[in-house]
Amino acid sequence: MEGKKPTAKRQLTLKDILFNHCQDASRPNGLLLLTLPTGFGKTYYVLEYMAEHIRQKLPQRVWFITNLKKNLPVEELKQRVGEDLFNREVLLLSSYSDQVLHFLKHHDIPDSVKGNFRTFEPLRKAAEALRNAPAHPEFKQYLQEQLSLKELVFRKELKGFLKPYFQGATSFEERLRVLRATPELRWVEILYPSVQFFEKKAFFCTIDKFYLYVDTVIGPNIQITNPKYIGGNMVFIDEFDATKQNIKRAIIENAIRFNQDILGLFIQIFYGVQSRKLPVSRINRAARKRLDYLKGKFDKLTEEAWRIYSEYQFQSHFYHKGTDGANRAFLFHDFEYHTVFEGGEKGKKPGFLARHYDKDDLVNYIRIEHGRPETDNKNLLFLLNDLRSFIHLFSFFVLDFARKYKELHDEVNPEEISIENAIRTTLDLFDLHDTTTQRYFIGHISQLVLVNQDNASTGFDLSPVNQGFRYYDILNRKTHDATSKVMYADTLTTPETWLLNLCQHAKVVGISATAGFDSPISNYSLSHLRHHLQGRFFELTPTEQAVLREEFLLKNSHGDQREIRPVGIRCSVNKRHALEELFTDKEIVLQFLHQFHSLQEFEVQRYVKVGKAYLHFIRHPEIYSFLCLLNKFPRSGAFDRFREQDLKELFAQLRVQYLEEEEPEAR
Repeated sequence: MEGKKPTAKRQLTLKDILFNHCQDASRPNGLLLLTLPTGFGKTYYVLEYMAEHIRQKLPQRVWFITNLKKNLPVEELKQRVGEDLFNREVLLLSSYSDQVLHFLKHHDIPDSVKGNFRTFEPLRKAAEALRNAPAHPEFKQYLQEQLSLKELVFRKELKGFLKPYFQGATSFEERLRVLRATPELRWVEILYPSVQFFEKKAFFCTIDKFYLYVDTVIGPNIQITNPKYIGGNMVFIDEFDATKQNIKRAIIENAIRFNQDILGLFIQIFYGVQSRKLPVSRINRAARKRLDYLKGKFDKLTEEAWRIYSEYQFQSHFYHKGTDGANRAFLFHDFEYHTVFEGGEKGKKPGFLARHYDKDDLVNYIRIEHGRPETDNKNLLFLLNDLRSFIHLFSFFVLDFARKYKELHDEVNPEEISIENAIRTTLDLFDLHDTTTQRYFIGHISQLVLVNQDNASTGFDLSPVNQGFRYYDILNRKTHDATSKVMYADTLTTPETWLLNLCQHAKVVGISATAGFDSPISNYSLSHLRHHLQGRFFELTPTEQAVLREEFLLKNSHGDQREIRPVGIRCSVNKRHALEELFTDKEIVLQFLHQFHSLQEFEVQRYVKVGKAYLHFIRHPEIYSFLCLLNKFPRSGAFDRFREQDLKELFAQLRVQYLEEEEPEAR
């Protein structure tokens, strides 16, 4: 009997490695680094995995994250799975301003409801101004900020407009059905695709969007990295090491945005908790054990507030008495404290910020001293640390109370309230009404939750990589010389801590040619991640590396058999003559002469030279790709000197003339 011929064993590919890692239930959540050379096809294989994931309808959600929106391979995935499946399963989360620009370019709000939005016309004008703005970076940045502000106002108005339509529709799914079943509301889903968030299985977004909240418009704001939403997901981070800078910038911007006068904030909280009893009527249906727990926390809070108030003489104002008339000092903490101040004697290094209570002036004077203050009570650092701890204590109490209030509210009310609104209600109960204070606590509490949701991931680690930094900016008021403010900002977290928390709840894959380089400045601190993740820090095994190395060498083995032959592209300086070198049809030449009438000769030459290269590409089917590198990027503004739409029109006319395509097809 003739035996079967042996079959060649299929070579292991990166797609197989990804599938084995992501779908192996025995592998815990953690971080896998793919440190493979540029040109290996890392993104290609990730998209192959994502396409297979979508086709097989696997239960986990999958994310593709990168720094820039233009680097998201959205179209590539669409080609792999087909448009219908892509539209059903995949969601691109863009910035709100990008969504507005896209919507207004192709759609509009129905006339039947347009009159209900007084903020729509300013939004439309802001979008038009940005679209037609000249390519001036600072000016375009200003217009971008204006559009973002107007979009936020419009979104708030839209939510108010939608509220009556959602009477009785308590769940997210019910509200989405109402949106789709009501003809005058269907445009909302086009403008804000995030309403589909809970329907989708695969997501594309930038790292900035991934870090911040997503507004679903018809439901709660979503912090994507919350375990409730990211738990069990697959997260692919392209250009892994480069994303650290974006996360770091977002953390710092968040800290600066919510900075507060820590002295004034304490006084507000002190009077709020001292003048109010615990409002048990709001939570009296809670279990006795939970009620006693909250009462105990409130009692501890009031005791601590009174201790700080009396120990540091808060009945009197604070005033910074600087050297030589200086009115500002700065205290910065990363691993240790650093003091910087105005007006110090040359050559003398500042040491300590001291607090001296003057019984005659009834003022707490803040002074710079080169020696340690005599007592802890006089050391301003002890006061600031006490205040910081107290604000954390108060924040956790507010969160506990708000969570219980929300739980009890949602049990008896058809419409749920968000945790943000529950926090606002709790703050209102203690007379903390002003918008700035409420915004501070909502931001501060959300960061505390993110940092503390799994402390076991970092353990007791006081290093700057784990703790971030905080600063106190001590400045006198400009309008008078009676009081000082101590502006306080605290990052609470770091890119590494954020990533560790993400890896606790999801399988994260870092993709980059330099992802495995342990350089805490240009990359995440891999030694820090490896130490805390331990058995959940994954890298390619030696066997996998050998197989992939062989594949890479085979793929590039014929590179030395190719040659590059540069050919210079020239054209006439005269506008008409240059265009005639490209087109034989005189009408087309006249059309472009009219379009380019305001351009200089060298600017028309740029179009013609690109056109000549493109013409060579389309007339030679053996050429598979076309790469155009310029010293100016084509843009879409009405006053730009190198416009994307004009370049596309030029390409289309070349296809019409030389490939004999119809104009709609050519475009």
